Amino acid sequence: MQRSGGPDIKVKYVDVPPLDPSADLRRSEPMRAVLDPEPGSNWVDLFYEFIHTSNALLIRAHPVIDDGAIVFSPDVDAARGTCILLKKLVAEVNARYRTRGFASPDDHQSREGHREKLAALAEALNRGED
Repeated sequence: MQRSGGPDIKVKYVDVPPLDPSADLRRSEPMRAVLDPEPGSNWVDLFYEFIHTSNALLIRAHPVIDDGAIVFSPDVDAARGTCILLKKLVAEVNARYRTRGFASPDDHQSREGHREKLAALAEALNRGED
């Protein structure tokens, strides 16, 4: 199945907070890879499907798509490599999306569980808990 219309999603730029080698990016401001154009739901589903089989360095950064950007928290020493891997992953998702156009239906439940965990984490963080 060939996807109809629309340009490929690209990483427009990466918003990098000031990197302090002694800081834990998971507890401070994360990095954001801004996507252009903003991806649709089928592309996002494919992205999450590909994350499960991507490089361990990228998995440890816990990338999440939020408002047209991939938000992730890499180790400070691995930030540059993680950005490179993330751009490569976006290209791989584009290639699969051009040919298939949608994610695996079996992966839907996993994505829902992931979204629920993120919502619970956000709620706990907003209350000041870990």
